[in-house]
Amino acid sequence: MVASRVLRSLCIGITCVVSCSVGRAQQQEVERLRNELSQQDSASSAYAHTLLKICATYIEHNPDSALQYCKLSLAVPHDNDSLRAQTYLNLGETYLAMREFKKGLEATHMALSISKRYSYRLDELYAIDLLGKIHAGLQRYDSAYFYKTKYGSLKDSLFDIERENIRSELQTRYETEKKEQQIVQLQQDSIIKDLQVREEKQWRNNLIMLAGFLGIIAVLFYSRFRTKKRATDMLNQKNEELKELNGFKDKLFTVISHDLKSPLSAFSNLTRSLADNVKHLKQEEIEEYLRNLNVSSMDLTRLLNNLLEWALTQTGSISYNPAVIRCDELVEEVITQLRPSLQEKKIVLNNFVPEKTEAFADKNMIVIVLRNLLSNAIKFSNVGGVITIFAGRKDNLVTLGVKDEGIGISMEDQAKLFKASGEVYTVGNSNAKGTGIGLMLCRELVERNGGNIYVESKLGDSSNFYFSLPVTNLAK
Repeated sequence: MVASRVLRSLCIGITCVVSCSVGRAQQQEVERLRNELSQQDSASSAYAHTLLKICATYIEHNPDSALQYCKLSLAVPHDNDSLRAQTYLNLGETYLAMREFKKGLEATHMALSISKRYSYRLDELYAIDLLGKIHAGLQRYDSAYFYKTKYGSLKDSLFDIERENIRSELQTRYETEKKEQQIVQLQQDSIIKDLQVREEKQWRNNLIMLAGFLGIIAVLFYSRFRTKKRATDMLNQKNEELKELNGFKDKLFTVISHDLKSPLSAFSNLTRSLADNVKHLKQEEIEEYLRNLNVSSMDLTRLLNNLLEWALTQTGSISYNPAVIRCDELVEEVITQLRPSLQEKKIVLNNFVPEKTEAFADKNMIVIVLRNLLSNAIKFSNVGGVITIFAGRKDNLVTLGVKDEGIGISMEDQAKLFKASGEVYTVGNSNAKGTGIGLMLCRELVERNGGNIYVESKLGDSSNFYFSLPVTNLAK
């Protein structure tokens, strides 16, 4: 605060001292600037700028006073770099007027440095011009010529920039006027378009009303069509369900009439013959009768089981509980169940299913499949034949197979093995007959578990029945 008061007092004192050495017009300008100083903060850039103006007023006629005001302006604290560069320029001009060329060079170089640092191009131009004048005063004509040339080059450059700015301004003004004309034209076009839009809107409303009326009629017709189609679809669905039920009934009766008739008749004939001749039969003959009765009862039991299980699959009553199962253990279980039949026909069984062969399926369903395939292999094998059970894995599937060395199956019979036709067939030249209810059951159970079943056989050669199962849960 004290420094500010001293600075203000110095300014007033200097102004009073030099007031007598300047012209009237300059004196009036100084008085005006002095009034401005009295109203400004002595620590502001405005205050420094006013001091700089007073300095510029005194440079030509009173450089000593100009020097004092330049120094006072530099002493004012502010952050206006452009003002500081101009102050050093005035200080350089003051020293030039006082013919103190070296001090003028220092001040001017300081102005040039600030101007270059902050890209004040005009201040830079003035600094270069002033340097040329100072060097000329020092009789350094080469340097003076250098700065004169540099001044001309920079002046031309600034002129080109200014000319480009003027051209850009004119171009901008032209484009602005052009856009204004376009706006006026667009406004006129907009009015015309508004009228057209209104007319089109009226037509559109009329068309919408007509389209709505036609749409209502179309919806009514479509609704009637959908209702009729839905009723037709429901009727067709019921007809299909009725056909399936009738087909199931026909297949069931066909199977019962063919497969049950022969075992029951054989069982009845054997029991009647045994009852009529028991007193006249030898022990060996009685044992033969009993063995035949046992075979007939086993066939009958197997058929009844297949019929029951097949009927459950058709009605959707059989439960499906898939889990990780051991195929080798299931094969051993089925072999144990059918061992009496194997021994009866003196059949050699080779079990090549590796230990810990796993699959993801319903255990009870796979037992039914294995039992049917092995039972068929026993049924159609010759006495003393060989049956082989094997398994293998590839990717996410495990495949099990049952191979017999019977008389094979013709291509015609293979085509109807897994179909529910109810037709009785005879495999090869054997006397064994059936409707294929067991194989049909096998197909449905294997497919229910995500697998496939197929046969490879040739008439007069062996038969191979294969079925595959997933190793892991395919639903994940």
